[in-house]
Amino acid sequence: MIFGDLGCLGDLITRNARNFPDAPGLIFEETRLTWKQVNDRVNRFANTVLGLGLKPAENLALLGRNSHRYLEVFFGLAKTEARSVKLNYRYAPKELVGVLKDCQAQGIVFEREFADMVRGLSTEAPSLKYFICLDGPVEGALNYEDMLASADPREPARDIQGDDLVMIQYTSGTTGLPKGVMMTHRGQILLANHGALTVGPARILMPLPLFTAAGTGRTLCHIYLANTVVLMREFAPRPLLEIIEREKVTVTGFVPSMFNILKATVPDLDRYDTSSLKRIIYGAAPMSVHLLKTAMETFPGCEFEQGYGLTETGPYGTKLMPEDHLLDGSEKRAQRLGSAGRMGINGLVKIVDTDDQELPPGEIGEIALYCDSNMVGYWNKPEETAATLRQGWVYTGDMGDLDEDGYLFIRDRKKDMIISGGFNIYPKEVEDALASHPAVLETAVIGVPDDTWGESVLGLVVLKDGWRASEQELMEHCLKDVARYKRPRRIEFLDSFPKTPLQKIQKNILRERYRNAAQRPE
Repeated sequence: MIFGDLGCLGDLITRNARNFPDAPGLIFEETRLTWKQVNDRVNRFANTVLGLGLKPAENLALLGRNSHRYLEVFFGLAKTEARSVKLNYRYAPKELVGVLKDCQAQGIVFEREFADMVRGLSTEAPSLKYFICLDGPVEGALNYEDMLASADPREPARDIQGDDLVMIQYTSGTTGLPKGVMMTHRGQILLANHGALTVGPARILMPLPLFTAAGTGRTLCHIYLANTVVLMREFAPRPLLEIIEREKVTVTGFVPSMFNILKATVPDLDRYDTSSLKRIIYGAAPMSVHLLKTAMETFPGCEFEQGYGLTETGPYGTKLMPEDHLLDGSEKRAQRLGSAGRMGINGLVKIVDTDDQELPPGEIGEIALYCDSNMVGYWNKPEETAATLRQGWVYTGDMGDLDEDGYLFIRDRKKDMIISGGFNIYPKEVEDALASHPAVLETAVIGVPDDTWGESVLGLVVLKDGWRASEQELMEHCLKDVARYKRPRRIEFLDSFPKTPLQKIQKNILRERYRNAAQRPE
C-alpha cells in the first residue's frame, strides 16, 4: 500500500464503494451515481482498455468537458499501470498534435463534440492506436457505453508503486508552450489527503475544467472523503446558481473573474436560494482586495478560502483560511486579505534571491514551495526540470515576500516584472490600483519597450457594461495607491482579454500584441 488502504490513486473510488456503497457519489445533469455504481463503471473501463492491449507506462489522452464519464476514465486509468494525459479542449489542432506527439499517446478518449478535431490524428500523431468516443457513435472510434456494457466490473489486477506516474498534466501555457508535468500516485494521494484535512463533510459543485490541475486537485480532496461531487459541464452564471439551489451545494470553487461575471450578468442574484452554500474556495489567478470584498458582500453568509499553488506543485501550496477573511476593521487583517495565506499542512515555503539564498520576512524574491505533491519533472524536458525543480523544491517563477507570521504576499510573476528607469515595478500592485476604480471590470498591466526608460507601464482595461472612464481619470486614480513612477504611462481599453480555460489572462499574448510601444494596435 502507498498510504493507508490506498494502493493507487484509483483506490479512492474502491474505498468509497466499499465503505459507502449506496451514498451519492457523482451527479452530472440527469445522471446520479452511487459510489458503488461509480466504481463499477471505473473498473469496467480499466478492464476494457487493458483488454485492448494498453500496457504499463503507456499514455492515454483524454479530451472533453466536465462529465461523470471524464472522471470514470481518469480513475479507470489510475487503476491500471498506464497514465492519463488530460488535454485542453481549447487547443488548436496544431497544439493538440504537438502535445500528443510529445507524450507519445497510445490512444485518445474524446467527446463527440471534438470528433472533427480528432479525425485525421492517426496520420499526424502516429503513436495513436485507440480511439474511444465518450458520448455517442463516431465512425472509426469505439463507443464508450458499449464498451462498458460488456466489460468485467471486478477490480483489475495491478502492480502499482507510489513513485509510478499516474498522469502527465500539461501546463496552461500562459507564458509559452505547455510543458508536461509528471505526477505520481503517491503525490496525488497525499495531495488529496492534505486538502481533505481542511474540508470536512460537504457537497461540492465543480464548475472548473477537470483537465486543469486546479479542477482535478480540488475534486480529489472531496472524493478522498466520499463527499458528493456535483459536476458542471462548464461554468455559466445562472445555471451555477440553479444547481446550488437545486442540489443544496455546500462548497464550490471559483476563479476571480467568475465573481465579476456573476455581478455583471445576474443583477437579481438574490432571487436564488444559495443559503446551503457554506464555503467558496477561490484561486488560480490573482484577486484584488477590492474584488474579494465585493464577493464577500455578495455571499454574506459564506466562508471564503483562497488557495495558491501551481500545476507543478500538485497543485498544493498556501491557504488563506476562512478565519483570515474577517472584515473587522483591523489594519493587519485588512492587509492579509491581500495575501495568499500560509503554507498548507506538511509543506514549506521560502523566498530566495538570485543566488538562491533565503531572504528574511519583508524582502521580495522568488517563491519556492516544498510539498508531497510536487512534480517529479517535466516530460522530455530535463533542462527545464533542472531549472524549476531543485532538491525537491519547486521554484515557482512568482515573486513575493513573507510577513513575520508566515503569510505570503505574491507580488507578480518573475517574467512579468517591469524594470523602468532602473526601478522594479510589480504589475499586480498597479492592477489592484486600477481594479479599485468603480468602472473597471478587469485589468492587466504589462511592460512595453521604451527608448528612454527601457520599459514603460501599459495598463489594459475592460470596463463594466454601461460605465465610462477616461485614460487620464484612471491614471490619476492609480496615484491613490501607487507611486507616480509606477502608474501606467498609457492605458488601452479592450472589449475582453485572451484567457486560459481557468480564466488566467494570457499576458504572453498581450505582450506580443503590444511589443511596439510607439504604435497602438488596430
